Amino acid sequence: MTDHQVTDDDARTRDRRRDALERARRYFNDLARGDLEAAAACFTDDVFYSHPPYRGDPTDDRRVAYGRAALLQMLHARENVWVDFSVEHCAVFEDQCFIEGTYVVPSTSRKGSFVSSIRLTDDGQFRSYLAYLSEPPATHALG
Repeated sequence: MTDHQVTDDDARTRDRRRDALERARRYFNDLARGDLEAAAACFTDDVFYSHPPYRGDPTDDRRVAYGRAALLQMLHARENVWVDFSVEHCAVFEDQCFIEGTYVVPSTSRKGSFVSSIRLTDDGQFRSYLAYLSEPPATHALG
């Protein structure tokens, strides 16, 4: 294979990466707009969702939801603030996806970075989602 040839597997991976990136951006945009039902629709009915505690949570426990209905309930219970997300990187291998990005809470100037590990269905829905956050944001040293 020469450098300019694309195999079927490469094309599938590229398509899955594009679809995962589009869905992740749609999810974050829906969250930012406050359309929680649309945000939850990015996930399967039986999703496993795990997120660090939200600001103001009474404990330091991770937030965990099993199923889309529980996820939607969790999203409704979280602090209702505008968050501006930016997905900067996406890597896909088979049904596993990793996204990396940053966020800003304009009302408080809070900034952070995140990495999420996502399992994808064949049609691109998220069947599991594990988020990890860093405040202040992690920075990259570019050479």
